[in-house]
Amino acid sequence: MNAELSELELYRSMMQLAPDDDPDKVLPRVLQLAVAATSARLGFLATGDSLASPEAFWIEGHPANPEALRERVSTTVLRVAREEGELVVTHDAQVDPRFRGGTSVRRHRIEQVLCAPLPGGVFYLQGRTRPGPFAAAHVAMMRGLVRQLGPLLVAHRQRRQAGDDPTRPFRERLTADALLGRSEAIAQVLARVAQVAPLDVSVLITGPSGAGKTLLARVIHDNGRRSLARFVSVNCASLRPDRLHADLFGAAPGAYTGQRGAREGLVGAAEGGTLFLDEVAELPPEAQAQLLTFLHDGRYRRLGEERPRQASVRVIAATSADLSDATRFREDLYWRLSAVPIHLPGLRERLDDVPLLVPALSEAIARELQLAPLPVSPAAIAELETLPWPGNIRELRQRLLSALLWAHGVGARCIRPEHLISGRRTGPPPAATDLRSAMESFKRRHVLRVLDACGGNRTRAAEALGLHRTYLHDLLARWQVSGRSDS
Repeated sequence: MNAELSELELYRSMMQLAPDDDPDKVLPRVLQLAVAATSARLGFLATGDSLASPEAFWIEGHPANPEALRERVSTTVLRVAREEGELVVTHDAQVDPRFRGGTSVRRHRIEQVLCAPLPGGVFYLQGRTRPGPFAAAHVAMMRGLVRQLGPLLVAHRQRRQAGDDPTRPFRERLTADALLGRSEAIAQVLARVAQVAPLDVSVLITGPSGAGKTLLARVIHDNGRRSLARFVSVNCASLRPDRLHADLFGAAPGAYTGQRGAREGLVGAAEGGTLFLDEVAELPPEAQAQLLTFLHDGRYRRLGEERPRQASVRVIAATSADLSDATRFREDLYWRLSAVPIHLPGLRERLDDVPLLVPALSEAIARELQLAPLPVSPAAIAELETLPWPGNIRELRQRLLSALLWAHGVGARCIRPEHLISGRRTGPPPAATDLRSAMESFKRRHVLRVLDACGGNRTRAAEALGLHRTYLHDLLARWQVSGRSDS
């Protein structure tokens, strides 16, 4: 194509692409559009880890083969784009300090380059058939192409990996999308869930702290006979010793000082559904005896009542301790709970799942903080795959949260290795109060910076931040910040 493709023509062409399209047919078309839109001399699209088998090549207006192109491409540019996770733009690679030392750059006198990382691949354009560098409009077009292409490649990769996914047979039978992972370890967990979830029996989940035992308990509930009823969760370590019976089984009016109306209790609240007892090893001996009686026949008494009550509740318990060696835990209760045990391995036992967990957790954190989501660079994911993770998924989540705040604070477009907390911690994550303070401080600085850029206009600032104007008013009132409220 001799004439550059207009922005409108490019937009119309990209609108015709759908995530379900066959990438073997779509990728050459996308590359053709990119070459036409930018007047590039050379380009390629690759979705693998190397250039050995890229999906599409293009040289000076004509389809090309890999051998004709491989030597003319700067691997240094590719490496920088993949490590930084951002679009690389250079008007002359021969003088750019990032690339001028590259062998291909010197040998082929590479000048203009646009290179963008893709999910599991790269999009590369080099040189121009027209005078001048790639313009700002070309860079914007490239970003639009990458945004449109990303979901297609992710869907394609998921379909391609599905054949090698050991969890697939179980996921087809279960509702378990929240339990991420394709490792053999997670496949074994899901196989056990598929066996025990429909049986409506008590289950004991074991595994290290922070591995996701509460999430697994919810998956068991969602796939059982009681899925339409309530799922009531409690951490046994948080129960007050002087109110433990009332917390578990309820209390009659006036059963203890300050008690006025009747108290339902956790068992009553879970009637017909599931009661999840996290850290069950923390229950004191007297509560263990009462729980054992309830598991035996479903009967219990509210504090202050003589008449026993009957409840139909499935009990799922979890612990990070070894109950078989626990001196304070009743052996008969242990055997009652562990008739159907499920062990959830820690993150260090399934590091293959880290690349799948990282983007999902990062996007969830961004939604919670009301921040724009940032992609995590391949180099950062590779770094996370090398850590020992004593805090398991809880630690991974905290590390990603801190990295997201840092990246936003410095205006980065992706999370890179330097945004991750340095050092390899061996202790528990920092206190939640410190984390909340850091989040609040960052949010305040970011909001006030945008408000200042909008001249104090709250309506414009809310639009720029992607917030509802009422929510922005509430934030500013909490921070005692004044500013124009008119539009």
